[in-house]
Amino acid sequence: MPLGRPRVVLSPQSPTADPRTAVFHSDPTTRPPPYKPTPRPPKPRSRDASSDRDLNYFHAFASGEYVVGEPFVPQATLALHLFSGTDTHTFPIAERLTLGPATGAPYYAVRATPNTLSALEYNTLIVSRRHPLRLVSEDVCVADIQPRLNLFAQGIHKIGKILRVARSAKSRNDEEYVVTWSNGTMGPLDGSWCLWQGARAVAHFYEERGFRGLDEDPGKDIIRAKSPPDLNIRGIGPPDFTNPRTTVEDLAYLDFETQVPLFVSSNPQAHALMDVIVAALFMLLTVTTRKAAVIRQQEEAAWQHGGPPPSYTG
Repeated sequence: MPLGRPRVVLSPQSPTADPRTAVFHSDPTTRPPPYKPTPRPPKPRSRDASSDRDLNYFHAFASGEYVVGEPFVPQATLALHLFSGTDTHTFPIAERLTLGPATGAPYYAVRATPNTLSALEYNTLIVSRRHPLRLVSEDVCVADIQPRLNLFAQGIHKIGKILRVARSAKSRNDEEYVVTWSNGTMGPLDGSWCLWQGARAVAHFYEERGFRGLDEDPGKDIIRAKSPPDLNIRGIGPPDFTNPRTTVEDLAYLDFETQVPLFVSSNPQAHALMDVIVAALFMLLTVTTRKAAVIRQQEEAAWQHGGPPPSYTG
């Protein structure tokens, strides 16, 4: 005969007699926090790299092969991934950076070489551009970085000069540009890199969140190249600049929030100056990365002698 269970009689209880339900929820001091769903992280921005057709157009435009009257392609967008092949265990460090659709297919490449002004740094950057169909590279810019830079001091600093190689036989003269960094004395231009051709501002570069070099963690940063806004040359004193950060349209930008850092330029005004813009960007990345390495070495040395732990970690 199977064993039966004793019948259990449940009697209703008042809310005040049951501490598990009504009393718990009615008391605001013991009420549990409301449910908040965990927000999903934002999807990183992504864009397909430029095709060979687009790269062929940009190569023809930058090298002066574009003939007036041919169908213009204003919707063409230059999108290239940034790759670093720098050996950081050798000294002096010779930077190796490329911009291209893939690691082994660089469209732009830069290599640091020694010069006669400094034996402790490789301060000459050779920028080359490769034809997307012929796969032949040619040097388009030579950027010389000033030796013994001190970017911590106040004032306007000349970072270096960029010599653009003659693009065609018709234009045999090389074009010279200057890159400056302003710190504390230029008002709206403070914290920005300026590209000049003579007395004319060509582009302004600035970091949105404080870029700390390629050796740190630039996963949430973006570097923008803006066209110069209003420039009012006054008779006395320095020129009056408008903040380039207020310019709506970018000449180009380097986005580190993508899975692989992505350089994008959709502005037709930048197509003819792309070689110089890329050379200035390579100079910015090189100088900023070296500056971050110096700060890191100083903080690590102070930490070993009882100072605070390094804070410049990106």
